[in-house]
Amino acid sequence: MSFTLPKGHVAVKVYCSRHNLGARELAVELNGIWPGLLEFVEDAGACDHMLIYLNADTWTHDPEALTVNVSEAQRIGVHLQLCNEFPSVLDPGSARKALAFKQIMDATPPDLTSGERNIYMQIAISLKGGEMREVGLAALAAKLATRVLRAPVADASRRFTSRRFTTKASVDASSSVDHSAAHSNV
Repeated sequence: MSFTLPKGHVAVKVYCSRHNLGARELAVELNGIWPGLLEFVEDAGACDHMLIYLNADTWTHDPEALTVNVSEAQRIGVHLQLCNEFPSVLDPGSARKALAFKQIMDATPPDLTSGERNIYMQIAISLKGGEMREVGLAALAAKLATRVLRAPVADASRRFTSRRFTTKASVDASSSVDHSAAHSNV
């Protein structure tokens, strides 16, 4: 693989929503290749990145709950790192549940595809099958190894008026967030 952890690397904290099937497994795969790359946290408020794993299951399993998790991460300024299982001629990706990116975008809830809340404002890392998978995994590892300043999305907070989506941990974490960070890494 072309990526190596920088000398003195301290594990980057990553949050994988339990409503995003396969995200945690992918992060475990990355840690297996690059031990110490990631530390898993259960609270988006305590992470450096939220890994969003895009495939045929992403917006069909529990889209409302995943949307809530993504919106909360945006509200508190967590960097969203997207990756998608991409079909290829050599490996159409049925085991990986690969799907053309347009189909993934079409399945995404509309409030996450426009304006400041558009999760696709950044490029998702493509994960292909076969020998090309290593290239995508290395690119994803390199992105996740970098800490990013928090950049809260202003209109994401409108979705969180219900108490059932607020936890003490997320309130405590959000109160310590530096909300003056520039929006340069959204």
